[in-house]
Amino acid sequence: MNAERRKPGTFRRFDRGLSALIRLVDVGCVGLALIVSTHIFSVEWIHGYSYVAVIAMALFALGSEYFGTYTSWRTAPLGNEIVAVSLTWIAVVVGLLVLGYASKTTADFSRLALGTWFLGTLVLIAGQRVGLRILLRYFRYRGFNTRSLAVVGDNDVAAHVVETVTSAPWMGFRLVGVFDDRRACRMPTPVSKLEMPAGTFAELIQAIEGGAVDVVYVSLPLSARARLEEMLTRLANTTVSIFVIPDFFLFEILGGRWSTLGDIPAVSVCETPFFGLHGWLKRLEDIFLSLLILPSIALPMALVTLAIKLDSRGPVLFQQIRYGLDGKPFRVWKFRSMSVQENGAVIEQAKRDDPRVTRVGRFIRRYSLDELPQFFNVLVGDMSIVGPRPHAVAHNEYFRGSIRGYMLRHKVKPGITGWAQVNGWRGETDDPEKMVRRVDHDLWYIRNWSLMLDLKIVLMTTLLVLRQKDVY
Repeated sequence: MNAERRKPGTFRRFDRGLSALIRLVDVGCVGLALIVSTHIFSVEWIHGYSYVAVIAMALFALGSEYFGTYTSWRTAPLGNEIVAVSLTWIAVVVGLLVLGYASKTTADFSRLALGTWFLGTLVLIAGQRVGLRILLRYFRYRGFNTRSLAVVGDNDVAAHVVETVTSAPWMGFRLVGVFDDRRACRMPTPVSKLEMPAGTFAELIQAIEGGAVDVVYVSLPLSARARLEEMLTRLANTTVSIFVIPDFFLFEILGGRWSTLGDIPAVSVCETPFFGLHGWLKRLEDIFLSLLILPSIALPMALVTLAIKLDSRGPVLFQQIRYGLDGKPFRVWKFRSMSVQENGAVIEQAKRDDPRVTRVGRFIRRYSLDELPQFFNVLVGDMSIVGPRPHAVAHNEYFRGSIRGYMLRHKVKPGITGWAQVNGWRGETDDPEKMVRRVDHDLWYIRNWSLMLDLKIVLMTTLLVLRQKDVY
């Protein structure tokens, strides 16, 4: 494969200068926001504000290195960068508050001005990151500030890398080709279907030595240890940036992140996304929304209670054992919609015109009113408002053995509504493929969770529940 020598993007040589400029702009935003805040509220600028500004700028500069704020964000979503910046500034604010209380100087400052400063700085710093992303995307779409990339290996993971790079020009990568010595004897291959330039590993080395490659992504199966070591040894004698992508697509990656066992690096394959700050945010979201929703549904719940009592004999509430977080059982609360209260080893799913469903039950199931008591499950912490729907234990035991990754749904709390439900995978699962699709959507939600996604699902649920047809 003949490789043409790469012509560097106009901004490539200024990457380090750009990083330094961003650092200066960030600390400048910290000082500027304080000046503006005091000016807005006509607060006299005393020496104390100068000390606060200097300390805050120093803490932000140090905290940014700790939180990795100035690492390369070329391949990362904007949200990740905003989170890193936000955590850095929150840490600075906490540090300032501790210093203020320890020195007993908090009374010397305007709380209104400082509060505005805290918020204004975050908006300014996050805003300039958004603006920079937009500017860089503009230039990268036009071929500037780009890096040439090569892929080693020809498998499903490599094909996914190729598709990711070609579908995201904003990353600023120009794909040189896919290199694999074994490709010729394995036709067709996953990458060959994409009609990408191809070559051998020796040709890749020639392309690197000719200056045509900046970054190499190595994608080989976990069993190819000898080949991987040989390739990395040869690549290490060049100046390209090297990334190894283990073939973890054998697994359902949930909450994948680097961690350590002592001084041993490890990557989590199956982990909850709700660790640390994310866990607190998710819990606060559940408490806030539950306290907001419960008063508004008090009257509908009272009317449903009355209707159930008048319609049929039996308790108003039905409790059933479900699996929750980490597979621990809990009692889910629902309005009783059937004449039976099944909670054993065998539970038959409700079907169209099911004789077990009462007259009131048919109505409240149609509009999901039977699920309203579960907001109390959310309030006590057994459930979340948004998450994978909990299934009866009997159904759980059946599907865990037939659907790959089924139990990974229990790495998070079950929800009243979820991504699967708002995408139409709700109600009876008479076809096993329906449950497979439901699980796929649940795992997608866990991998892509964010507060904005939760709010989107809540809004979609509100709009779709009145049009639901597949619930009996």
